[in-house]
Amino acid sequence: MGPATTPQPALKTFTLARARAGVTAAQLAGYWQGVHAANVVRCMAPDRYTLTFFDPRDGRSPYSGMAELGYDDAARGRSVTGANIPAEAAADGWADLVELPTTWLRVAEQVIVAGPEGEPAGRAEREAAFKLTFLITARDGVDAETVRRHWLEVHVPNFRERFVESGGVRYVVNLAERATGENLVGLAELSYRDRASAEAHQPPEDGFKDLIVLRALPGHEVLVTV
Repeated sequence: MGPATTPQPALKTFTLARARAGVTAAQLAGYWQGVHAANVVRCMAPDRYTLTFFDPRDGRSPYSGMAELGYDDAARGRSVTGANIPAEAAADGWADLVELPTTWLRVAEQVIVAGPEGEPAGRAEREAAFKLTFLITARDGVDAETVRRHWLEVHVPNFRERFVESGGVRYVVNLAERATGENLVGLAELSYRDRASAEAHQPPEDGFKDLIVLRALPGHEVLVTV
C-alpha cells in the first residue's frame, strides 16, 4: 500500500522556542498549552494547530517546544501570523517565558507516511507516540538545493522503506521556504509507537548525513486543532 495523500496546507509555519532562564520546561509547557494555545485558537483560528514539547535533557536541549500552524487559506493565514499576530495572542505573557528572538519557519509540507495503516494517524495515536523532530542545516560548502534534492529523491525513499514495519506512525518532511533565527533547510517530523521502535529503525546509509548538520529533538505531540 502506498502512502496516503493528505491535503497540504496552503500556509504552514513552525515556531521553536526555548524557556527563558529561571523558567522550567514544565512551566513553559503548562502556560503554552493551558493559556497561550487558547488565545491562538480564538484570535488566529488555525485549521491545524499542534504543539510539540521536547525532552529538556537537563537544560541541554536547544529548544523547549514547537508550535505548528496550518491554514487552508494562505491569505487568511498571513493576515494573523508573522508580524500580524493579534495583540491578544502576542501579548498574553507567553513571550515573557521564552528566549527571544524565537526561530520561525514557513514551510512546504510533504506527508510521506500519514499513518501506519495508510489512513492518517488519529489524535490518540499521535499523542501517544514518541516523536523525533530533526532540524536540518546544510553543512559548510553544501548549498541548500543540493540538500533538498538529495533529501527528497534519495533519503526519503530509503528512510520510508521499513519505517512502518519498524513501528513508525507518521513521517512528514517540511522544506523551509523562509526561516528566521536559524538558517534551516527544513525539519522532519517522525513519530513512532515508542522510543525503542525509533532506536530500532536504522535505514542504510545513503549519503544524506554527509551533506547536513543534524539535530534530533525527542518529545511528544499535543494536537490542539486537527
